[in-house]
Amino acid sequence: STAAAVLAHKAFAGYALGSAMVASQMKESRIYILCFVFGFCSILGVFLGMVCTNFSSTGTGSNTLTGVIQAMVAGTFLYVSIVEIGMKEIMMHRESNSLKERMSKETMEFGKLFAFLLGYIAMSSLAIWV
Repeated sequence: STAAAVLAHKAFAGYALGSAMVASQMKESRIYILCFVFGFCSILGVFLGMVCTNFSSTGTGSNTLTGVIQAMVAGTFLYVSIVEIGMKEIMMHRESNSLKERMSKETMEFGKLFAFLLGYIAMSSLAIWV
């Protein structure tokens, strides 16, 4: 169900957020404020989802609303995957010493970028038929 999906996602997201806040050694009062904002955003998101569902069930603009929400979600996933994760992984060098001796830094970065783009193209072409 949707509730189980939201709870499962929030459990892992909350753990990741809590670990990051503890590791950053920020003030306890700020941690409480951020935890409140994190919890409130969950409630707000569920409420907006219910409002959008009621709006789309009336038939007026349902396709437009669905398209806008899906575009926002897809854009968010692309941003996080490319900017936040992808570029950091391309620039990081944690290969074994034997691989470092055979390839230059630029060759490794190009190989990672090529693999990243190949995966992106494969998933995009898969999305055409799904």
